[in-house]
Amino acid sequence: MLPVQEAEAMLQPWEDDQPVLFFSDERERLQHMKGQTTNGNRDNLTRTSRYLNFYRKHPEIHWAFLAHMVSRNAGYYMTDLRGSLLSNVLPKGVQEDFFSFLETCNAAIFEDAYPQLMLYEEWKEKGSFHWGLLSKLQVSSFMKPFWQAFFKSGDSNLLTTALIINEQMLIENRIVSQWMEQKELTRWLFTLQDSLGFTSILFPYGEEPSLSLAGDTIYGFDDVHARIVAGKKLYRILFHPHIHQSSLRYALIRRHTASRQDYWPRVYSNDPASIRTLYSPRLVDVWPDAARLPYPSREWYKGDPSEIKEHLLSIPPPGSFTLTKRWKRAVSGLIKSASKKR
Repeated sequence: MLPVQEAEAMLQPWEDDQPVLFFSDERERLQHMKGQTTNGNRDNLTRTSRYLNFYRKHPEIHWAFLAHMVSRNAGYYMTDLRGSLLSNVLPKGVQEDFFSFLETCNAAIFEDAYPQLMLYEEWKEKGSFHWGLLSKLQVSSFMKPFWQAFFKSGDSNLLTTALIINEQMLIENRIVSQWMEQKELTRWLFTLQDSLGFTSILFPYGEEPSLSLAGDTIYGFDDVHARIVAGKKLYRILFHPHIHQSSLRYALIRRHTASRQDYWPRVYSNDPASIRTLYSPRLVDVWPDAARLPYPSREWYKGDPSEIKEHLLSIPPPGSFTLTKRWKRAVSGLIKSASKKR
């Protein structure tokens, strides 16, 4: 994507090149964007839907589809906490804490990213750019040069990578680092990660009704740089020629309910009375309220590119990205275990 020297040049601190004062129409536009963001950030279902709707209108913004698919996975993990997968493994209090953590991280990303998407839509339609609006919407100064570069070059890969870096550094600075200090929850996370693949991100693809699963597992969730690398790998996987079109077709056809029944109805069911499948509830049935943790609203980028410039470099496509067999083995074991308990 970028040589190191060019990456360093882009990451220099910048100042707003627009007046600080609000104009009346500008104030109304910002209030509208904030209102739309609040409405879209009601829960995992609304966030996931907004990302897909945006991508359908603006397919050059690859990040929106990646965000949609990752948001689907966040929903799966939220409902796993109350389904056959984890409800008997985790104490109820830990389930609630994990849900709040997942909800807070994903809500913080939407709160930051969705206004950027709305600004892009406006800029694209009008052909005029008011870069100072980014800071007025509390978007990190890190993002300005990448939006500017995108309008000049149309480089979807670079913009997607910048958004991946920005959102992971944002939640690291505001949420993850503080949450990881809770040793009991951290212990549970590593237990789940090692034994159940709790940090695997899955992209259904292929032909109905037996969809295959592509994706990757994020090891070392407490390491922001590992999450950024994983995000870049997931992007390469999702937009791989063998994956992208059928995964998009799945997303457009299958409305997201956050139940894993959405992609494997022969294995999972949102009916708790089903005896032949694993119970994977819908989000609305088990988490009707989106409880979030408080987090500070602060700038993460201090103008030092040293810790992130290498993340702007391209990575080779993954040699292998199918997780179908692995997940079938894991699910078969869970079904056998559940059958013995009945």
